[in-house]
Amino acid sequence: LEGNNTVHNRICQALFDRIMIAIHQKQQFRVVIVVPFHADGPLHSEMAMSVLHYLRASVAFTPTSLLHCLTRECGKIKDRSINLEDYIVFLSLAQWGEMTYEARGSGLITGDLKSVKYGRRPVYSQVYTHSKLMIVDDWCLIVGSANINDRSMIGDRDSEMAVYVEDKELVNVQMGSKEVAVGKNIHRFRMELMNKLLGEPPGTETTSNFLCDEVYKDILLRTAKVNTEAFHAVFPEFPHSSYRSLAEFDEAVKEHEESLKSMDVKVRFESDKKNIESLTQSVKGLVCRFPLKFLELDPTLISSERLKAQIADVVSGGRFFT
Repeated sequence: LEGNNTVHNRICQALFDRIMIAIHQKQQFRVVIVVPFHADGPLHSEMAMSVLHYLRASVAFTPTSLLHCLTRECGKIKDRSINLEDYIVFLSLAQWGEMTYEARGSGLITGDLKSVKYGRRPVYSQVYTHSKLMIVDDWCLIVGSANINDRSMIGDRDSEMAVYVEDKELVNVQMGSKEVAVGKNIHRFRMELMNKLLGEPPGTETTSNFLCDEVYKDILLRTAKVNTEAFHAVFPEFPHSSYRSLAEFDEAVKEHEESLKSMDVKVRFESDKKNIESLTQSVKGLVCRFPLKFLELDPTLISSERLKAQIADVVSGGRFFT
C-alpha cells in the first residue's frame, strides 16, 4: 500500500480503497481471496518459506500490509465496531484420502512376515492454488498467467497472457437485499466453482446470493472453519494458526510421529478408524481458513543468505524478487 516503496504495483491499495468505501457507506461487499498454504513442496524448503514470508508481509504482518492498514483505519471509526471478516477473507484448499499401510507385531516396523497386518490411515495434502482467476460482480472475469507481484504487474518484466471476459447476457438475481443484473454465464460459472470448493452437487444454486449472510457467513465461512478444525485435529502437519512459531509446529509433528512408532497395532488401527470417521462426517469440499497467525512469532522465514541476496538484487535494480 502507500508508504511501501519496494513493491510498486498497487493492487492491495485498490482493495483497501474499495473495502473502506464499503465500510463507510455500510455496503454489503465481499472479497474472497484463495491462496496456497505455502509454495508447492515441503514446508521447510527455502522456496516455500520465502513465498510464505512475502505473502504474510503483504497480507497482515507489516505496517503497510492490507489487513494491518484496514484494521488501523477502522479503528478511527468510533460510532460502530467493524468486523473485517464481513468484508474480506483469506482461504486455502485441502483434501484428504485413505492410504493402506503395513504394520508388524506390536509396533509398526518390527516382527516377522507372519505378523504383517494392513491398516488404512487418513492422509492429507493441500490443493495447490495455481490458477490466476478473478471474478467481479458475476459480470466480468480475468484468467491468465500473471501473479499479483511486480514481476507480472509492472509491465516491463515477465511476459504474461490473460483472457478478459465481459458477460453481455444479463439476468436479474438477488444479491444481498437488492435485485441486480449479472452476467448469466459468469454467474453460473462462479456458482459451479463455489459448489466444487464447498462440496455441493453440480448445478446447485445455493450460493447464488453470495452477498447475503446466509451464504457468505453460514455456508462459506462456517464450512471453512469446520474443515480447518477437522484437519487440524487429525493432521499435526496441517498449517494452523495455533502454531505460533516454526519450533511449535516442528515439535507437534515430531511428537505425533514418535507416538505412532510406539503405538500398539490394534490401538493404531482403532485410532485411524476414528480419524477417518471424523473426517468423513466433518469435512465438506476443499475450502479451509488460511492461517493468518501461523508462525507469527517468527519475524522472518528467510535465511540470512537469501535475504542478503534479495536485498542486493533490489538495490542493484534487478528487482527479481518483488
